[in-house]
Amino acid sequence: MGVAAGHFHSTGWFYNATDNEKLAYKLLIQTGDIDNPIDKTRPNFIRLVDGNGFINSDAFYNYLTAWIYNDILAYEISQATIRPEPNEWYYVPSDGDLLIPKAPSITFARMPFYLYNLATTEEIVEIIKEIREICDSYKDLGLDNYPTGVIFTFWEQYLHIWEYLLISLAVVLGTVFLIVTFMLMNPLAALLVTLALAVITSELFGFMGLAGVKLSAVPVVILVISVGVGVEFTIHVMTGFMTAVGDRTLRIRRSLSHMFVPVLHGSISTLLGVIMLAVSEFDFIVK
Repeated sequence: MGVAAGHFHSTGWFYNATDNEKLAYKLLIQTGDIDNPIDKTRPNFIRLVDGNGFINSDAFYNYLTAWIYNDILAYEISQATIRPEPNEWYYVPSDGDLLIPKAPSITFARMPFYLYNLATTEEIVEIIKEIREICDSYKDLGLDNYPTGVIFTFWEQYLHIWEYLLISLAVVLGTVFLIVTFMLMNPLAALLVTLALAVITSELFGFMGLAGVKLSAVPVVILVISVGVGVEFTIHVMTGFMTAVGDRTLRIRRSLSHMFVPVLHGSISTLLGVIMLAVSEFDFIVK
């Protein structure tokens, strides 16, 4: 530093001080106190950055003004966005004015960061967890912050996707149970329908795994929708059985004789709808 080199002292700089040393002196004497903004004794005991890499907090907002307007290249490369912006202040070595205007308190700041070597979903999910832990640690210190970006938009779903899937299936199956119970006035029949739907969804989930379909938001939605589609193939048969007369075997026969054709027609219409999607040119559907 200039003090050690003899280029400036605690009350000013000598003629042989460099431009950078003059700027360093101006930064060091800022106190951040509006009533007493300058203290020329600070260079004897203050460092701009301590041994842990932390910027001196007393005059941080004075340093912020100097950085934004006098280290423009670094500020632009950082792609930082700080609001509100400080008042303009450009360093002129020959200027004897020692005061650096204090920037207003930051209400919003965005600091981009770069991630690389992320090739798999597992690696991306792991880095999301680590970033979240860092953000939470600063929240505990009183600094509200949150990460955002492409990986958080498209991959953060994988952090809790199993939890969301199980909750969604439990809600939709529970809803089906309550509605069928109310419509048929028979909790046992509603339970059988719900169990049949759970089996259908489990079979579809297993088939998706065998087909190599990875679990994401779209397959989760499809699994939830499958419960609604499965109602078509169960509730009609159950209604026919509940409204038929005779022993159990006769009621099953009468239910299937009356409901087989409507259920078959519903299956064909659903199949035709899926076939339409299979030949769709939309990448979202194909992939």
